[in-house]
Amino acid sequence: IDSNTKNEMMANLKGAVNIQKKGDDDDAAADKTTKSGMKRKESSSSIKSKSSGKKKKAKTESSSKLPKPTASDKYQKPKRPFSAYNLFFQLEREFIMALRSGGGDASEDPLIKAAMEAVDAANEKGEVGKGMLVTVDKKMMKKLGKGAVEDFDTNEGLPRGDDSPPPRIKVPPRYKHLKLEDYWYCVSKKVKRKHRKTEGSCGFLELTKMVSSRWKTVDSTDPKVKEWCQKVAEEQLK
Repeated sequence: IDSNTKNEMMANLKGAVNIQKKGDDDDAAADKTTKSGMKRKESSSSIKSKSSGKKKKAKTESSSKLPKPTASDKYQKPKRPFSAYNLFFQLEREFIMALRSGGGDASEDPLIKAAMEAVDAANEKGEVGKGMLVTVDKKMMKKLGKGAVEDFDTNEGLPRGDDSPPPRIKVPPRYKHLKLEDYWYCVSKKVKRKHRKTEGSCGFLELTKMVSSRWKTVDSTDPKVKEWCQKVAEEQLK
């Protein structure tokens, strides 16, 4: 082989090697592009999953912070009618507040005073438990006198359990001077009581003590008032 032919063959061989090397470089570059594209897809999918997880968490947190249903909601459970004690409590509370606003001392009312003294004496002896009644002794009842408790017909002026009970009903004589709201005895029609600033108003604990003492002794001091409250409560269940 002459030198020219040999040089030509060497040139062709070098060209083929360069072509092969360039193809390998192109393949490697393509592989890198593919791998980087896959990494980008994985990172974007992970970002999406994280963002969707954060959105779900935010939704659950926002749903947990939603306000609870109020009394104005459509499907609110109906309120339970007032019990005899609830009615008695309302009457005695208004009686006590009326005394206080007039400058009187509710604890000096004969029936309230007798009730509190009887309950305190029973407490000292350990005779009073939750829901237990206390009897006012005969000596105390004589001190109260006949005028302390007025007799009345417990069936007169009762509200009837129909769709339209009268707004005002005839209450026992002890409470006839009170300015009671319309439907004060009917839980479904009673309007929320407005806050009233009264002179010498007593605290809730003192008020509760007086009313609860009255209720514990009502069977011996004012049985007809309790009977009337029970009848009004029964009518509201009809």
